[in-house]
Amino acid sequence: WEQRKLGDVADLLTGYPFESRHFTDTGIPLVRGMNVKRGYLDMSADICENWSDAAGVEDYLLKAGDIVIQMDGALIGSSYAMVTPENTPSLLVQRVTRVRCGNRSRYIFQAVQRGFLRYIKSLKTETAVPHLSLSDIADYAIPVPKEEREQEHIGSFFSRLDDLITLHQRK
Repeated sequence: WEQRKLGDVADLLTGYPFESRHFTDTGIPLVRGMNVKRGYLDMSADICENWSDAAGVEDYLLKAGDIVIQMDGALIGSSYAMVTPENTPSLLVQRVTRVRCGNRSRYIFQAVQRGFLRYIKSLKTETAVPHLSLSDIADYAIPVPKEEREQEHIGSFFSRLDDLITLHQRK
């Protein structure tokens, strides 16, 4: 295994500064910081805004398997989620980072879930609204198995384990 920076193993992108005066009632949902919760995306109608279409902003379309991380607010470090097929299409808004890592998304998500908050607590700016930069996120070090197939297996195993824990907690 190697210690690697997140920015070296994934494609990172911060969102587009969509102007709120152009939000619409229908169209493509926007993923803003308030939509990114602890491990999931909340796309409920009462907090979700929309953009008419993706023309000109195609680079900000999210794909299933992308990981999104909120960059501002009291819950930075614990506000991240994996985009599911049900969350697409959607567009990435400014102050949210997209982590795209292909087949290793489950592994990377587990690595973020396991130690990202601890890492962020050491970096958090002491302002009224805590803030992360893209370089803060890119510098997060994670242990990475050399074989991509091993990463996929580890990510799948821990995802299934998380699902079982959630299921038992609901009971």
